[in-house]
Parts: sequence; structure tokens; C-alpha cells
Amino acid sequence: GGGNAVAGAQIRTYLLEKSRITARNKGERSFHVFYMLLRGLEKDGSMRELLRLKPLKDYAYLGGAEGTFEAESAYEDGKGEAEQWGTLKAALEEMGMGEDILSILRVLSLVLLLGNIQFEETEDHNGSKWSRVARGSAALADAAAVARCTPEVLEEALCIKSESEMLGRLPLSARQAANNRDSLAKLLYAELFEWLRGNINHELA
Repeated sequence: GGGNAVAGAQIRTYLLEKSRITARNKGERSFHVFYMLLRGLEKDGSMRELLRLKPLKDYAYLGGAEGTFEAESAYEDGKGEAEQWGTLKAALEEMGMGEDILSILRVLSLVLLLGNIQFEETEDHNGSKWSRVARGSAALADAAAVARCTPEVLEEALCIKSESEMLGRLPLSARQAANNRDSLAKLLYAELFEWLRGNINHELA
């Protein structure tokens, strides 16, 4: 009847498809926010440098040169993805997260940069095999800069598995390190998603 109004609302997470971060079927895209971010900041040189942003085709997690970059259909409001980023940024500010936007961008950029880190097998002087980040690429340095840690710390986190006090630290194979990298990227995205959901729910309550 008259005079009724919504007093509050709550958003819940339902089947967040984290696997879409690292792999998709041919012709599919990753989450829209990555394309909004990269196109929305395409002409912002200082932000691109700070976040170590690359062209769309340079991200392995977006499919590389064979990736699908265009949406199958336009957004309902008819805006392109560069404009959509402006709309998203305004929405975050409206929900009281304006001061957190740079941190959000860092996480999104880091997720994509992790996918460009490749691994190779090597062995120590005892003949024991272990993995390391493949040399000759800036991927590790870029990801570490965005994560605000040293490349050495990030490489160790990706290539070494910390076990119990008895077993100590175990080196991973190149394949295991790649799986570790993918798990970290999916975890970062999921944690960011949950953080955003929690903040939005707080504003809607």
C-alpha cells in the first residue's frame, strides 16, 4: 500500500565463476571489469604506468593475441567500455569507496599481470630440480611493483610451498608453480569481490 518503502537490501554471492579468470572457452571473454579498466584508462598515462597496464592482447589471462576482446552485444545503456569504467568509478564513489579505488585497481591489475608470469625448470648444484620464474620477461617485476613487494618475495611465494615445521619448505615444479599462480589470481579476485559485496551491503543496510 501507500507509504511502503524498501528499508534495506543485501547482495549475496552465488556461484562466482573464478575459473573464468584463468581460462575460458574459445570466443568467450573474462569478467567485464577487466575490459572496462583497460579501455577506461587507455589514455591515462600516469595511471597506466603506476598499474603497469598493457594492451588487451598482451595479457595471457585475456587470451593473448587470440583473445576475444569485443562484447557480443552492447551494454544496456549503449555506452562503450571506456565510458562504462567512468560509470563504475562513479558508482564506487557513490557507495563510499572513493578512497579505495586505487587499491581496487591494484588488485585487478595484479590479477592480470600474474597470468603473464611463466616458469621454467632448473636445478641446483646437487642436481635437485626446482622451478623459477622464466627469465627475459618483465612480468615478475611488473606484478611485484603493483603488489608493492620485491620480485624475489613474489617469486618465492609462487615457486616455494611452505609445509609443516618438520617438512620445511618444498620447491615446486614449473607446472605446480603455474597452478599456484592461477590459484593466487583466482583467490585475489574472489577476495576483492567479497570485500566489495560486504561494503555495498553495509551501505544498503
